[in-house]
Amino acid sequence: MNDTGGRIRGHPVLQAIRTRRVVRSLTTDPVERADLEAVIDSARYAPRAGNRHIHRYVVVNRPALLHALRMVSPGMLQAPTAAIVVCVDWARAESYGFTPADAGPYVDVGTATATMLLAAHALGLGSGPVTSFSRTAAATLLGLPETVRPELIVCLGNPAAGRTPSLRRRPENTWADVVSWNRATSSPGPPDAQGPTARNHETEERRVWSRIREIDAGYEDNSAAAFLDVYADDAELTNVFGETFQGRDAILGRLRALFTDPRFLAGRWAGSPRTHLRWVTDDVVVVKTYREREGQQTADGSVLPRRRTHSIKVFHREDEAWRVVSDFYMDARDESAVGPEPETS
Repeated sequence: MNDTGGRIRGHPVLQAIRTRRVVRSLTTDPVERADLEAVIDSARYAPRAGNRHIHRYVVVNRPALLHALRMVSPGMLQAPTAAIVVCVDWARAESYGFTPADAGPYVDVGTATATMLLAAHALGLGSGPVTSFSRTAAATLLGLPETVRPELIVCLGNPAAGRTPSLRRRPENTWADVVSWNRATSSPGPPDAQGPTARNHETEERRVWSRIREIDAGYEDNSAAAFLDVYADDAELTNVFGETFQGRDAILGRLRALFTDPRFLAGRWAGSPRTHLRWVTDDVVVVKTYREREGQQTADGSVLPRRRTHSIKVFHREDEAWRVVSDFYMDARDESAVGPEPETS
């Protein structure tokens, strides 16, 4: 009799598949660059429709940029020390006849992700996928071209329960033309050791704070008109209920409805908002604001207890003007993604 059961139980690939888990408890130790390269190199062996290469990958391992990415990713419950953002290059996809309605490009995101998760597990790394994040914010943070859309984030780190053995760098890795580190405009090679430095930083920071004061005044006065020049044309806003409004007109329509809703108007702001600003690049800033509101009513007219919310806004400078490209709201939680952390690079 063939020992089929024993052969399967001892097969290293099947063993890796069966023992892989999403790991959210990670140490603060950085992931070795060789390990990162091995994980991303594995994605090219994943099956894909027609063997067409329409995906792009952005490796993020700079702490400040990781923190900013985490701020706009409510599904990122772990605190990774590296991440790989899987993107679809839609210009290239359309040249092959794919449209956003076709399942193939998205299925291929999944196959590449599954392969990378298994590779990470084989190396002793902790990993996990994240699909709950603001794609507009992520694209801005990473400096992606308009035709390249982020679809999934693979979080990576060293499991808190043990150490990860390093792996020799594979000399045959030739993915430099489709892999960038931290931002799409960066050149191949080791990630920058220094964080961004804003041109005429004090002047630009005053401009950002001026925008923030416009927003605060708009909420104090319940005035949608105050937001006319705040949002970019293609901005998106996601409220605490998970509803997303795409484009400036849709956002302003939502704010007009909110500011005339008697249930909302029954409440009042409690105290002043607390705001924290974080520079990502010369042209991208993430702004986190904590607010409390009392007396707001539910649909049946009952009074809500004090509501504590965070908003995460990504500001992008275009033509010397700062505008919001992503506005994400969530109920406050005891989680470091929305708590103050020291600025690092």
